[in-house]
Amino acid sequence: MVKPLVSLHRYTAPSMPTEHTVRRAWKRVRRRLLGSGGAPVLQQEALERASLACMDALALPPAGLLHRAIDDELREWLRQPSPDRWQRVLVMPPCDQPGVVEAWARAAGHTVLIPPALRAGTPGPDVHTLNEAEDLAALDGSGLVVIPRLEHWFLRHRDGLHRVRRLLAQLAAQERRCLIACNSWAWRYLVKAVGADVLLPRPQTLAPFDAELLKDWFGQHTTDDDGQNVTFRLVSTGEDVLATDKRGALASSHLQQLAARSIGIPWVAGALWRASLRVRTASDGLPERALSATADDVRTVWVADVEDPRIPRHHEDQALLVLQALLLHEALSATDLASVLPANGEADVLPALLAAGFVAQDGQLYRICPAAYPGVRGALQAAGFPLGEM
Repeated sequence: MVKPLVSLHRYTAPSMPTEHTVRRAWKRVRRRLLGSGGAPVLQQEALERASLACMDALALPPAGLLHRAIDDELREWLRQPSPDRWQRVLVMPPCDQPGVVEAWARAAGHTVLIPPALRAGTPGPDVHTLNEAEDLAALDGSGLVVIPRLEHWFLRHRDGLHRVRRLLAQLAAQERRCLIACNSWAWRYLVKAVGADVLLPRPQTLAPFDAELLKDWFGQHTTDDDGQNVTFRLVSTGEDVLATDKRGALASSHLQQLAARSIGIPWVAGALWRASLRVRTASDGLPERALSATADDVRTVWVADVEDPRIPRHHEDQALLVLQALLLHEALSATDLASVLPANGEADVLPALLAAGFVAQDGQLYRICPAAYPGVRGALQAAGFPLGEM
């Protein structure tokens, strides 16, 4: 069962199991001293990535769960004739490619306010003011209006904040219910740049997905695209990832590790889970340990280790600037990306970031791949960049 929304300042990412942290450190030491350690149940080289159809059947996005959490939180507020605050703020984790808030708003029939596409280098505040007047006319009326991505209302360059400043001032004076969603990296920037936390109420966010929530989510999808019941087993040990002991606790620590690695962000956890799924298509027999582990399975889908991508060598500084800009704005064209970066050609690393799996391209837009987010965040943190709340 999904947890309710929580105050942003109370968001606490799931912790990594202590034994996993110690084991990883020991493995690094052992590898340096003795080479590779104990053999896994099955070699990853003998496995293939699951098909898209199989992954779609086994790892559907948890949109319904998240929509119910928003419904539960806002239901009473929407019923009040004159609420204490006309605005509610929902800070979303990064890499929200499904667009959870917009999908929820459209499904519920609420008014959705999206700005016209921002253009890099738009000259001066006058043009912005004209566009803002057209945009903000949609705030007149009744019922709930939803701004699903506040990060799309600005660009981080000299003339890029006029629109968002005007929008926030208009919202502060408006007596109409408005739900404002903003990704966590952009929210931190807007707090510093335009005082968003002064003009708007304290934000909430989705509760982190811990191991139990991941178990409930993945446990709802254990039938593959051929209708067969699936058991998820670790390549390394053969353990059933979703199995519980007599007390109902997870027997394996894998989902706790996944929850911690994904910082509790459901779509990041889901992307890592999908990327880890492997199937065996070879006709030769299984090794004895794998045969023993899978003896009672109808079908086994193996869960492999997924390594973080590597920052392109000799271009680390440029790559980090690009990755931070994409997190801040959620998605950018190459032109807009160049406008928010120092004038040193940093956007030239885009092909390398695409090839490495950090960035995905959707038409003319570039955005961070959810599965790459833990590695991106870790690299930015190590380099001293300011981070989002999650």
